[in-house]
Amino acid sequence: MIFQIGCPKLIDIFQGYLYEKGKGTEKDLEKAIYWYNKAAENGNKITQYSLLRCYQSGINVGIDEIAFEYCKKSAEKGYNEAQNFLGCLYENGKCTEKDLGKAICWYNKALESENKLAQYNLGRCYKNGIDVERDETKAFEYHKKSAEKGYNEAQNFLGCLYENGKGTEKDLEKQFVGIIKQQKVEIN
Repeated sequence: MIFQIGCPKLIDIFQGYLYEKGKGTEKDLEKAIYWYNKAAENGNKITQYSLLRCYQSGINVGIDEIAFEYCKKSAEKGYNEAQNFLGCLYENGKCTEKDLGKAICWYNKALESENKLAQYNLGRCYKNGIDVERDETKAFEYHKKSAEKGYNEAQNFLGCLYENGKGTEKDLEKQFVGIIKQQKVEIN
């Protein structure tokens, strides 16, 4: 259908996706990068993030700098998955210098789109006092939001917070419900 419409930008994205995932063809990350690069040159934020995934798979020398730049471009255009990931890169000093202030900034930007991983990451930052003042109540709230969106790490952690009364009242019933939710996710 895309090919019939004749939209070159979509064709480039679609070709990259097919090669990245090995759908209808052999998986070939070098070809995926080629097609994603064509689409990324037109400023497509999702394609820029897709390039990051390909580069992280170990293609080419000097991938850290390239991957970081594509992630940053995608994040600056408002793609919340890239914003959260950029926060992780800054927090851990991967592909760039460690900068906890920038990490928190990018987590907050991703939070504007209610990204469940960013909610979890900010909760973790508040729990541990990572470049923010330690605040168990905020940590609980962020983990709760992430857990409600189905992020199983947050559901598990939320159960621990209820069990220990950290950031909330101790509530063993809710702690048990959190464990059950996580177990259902793992079973399915």
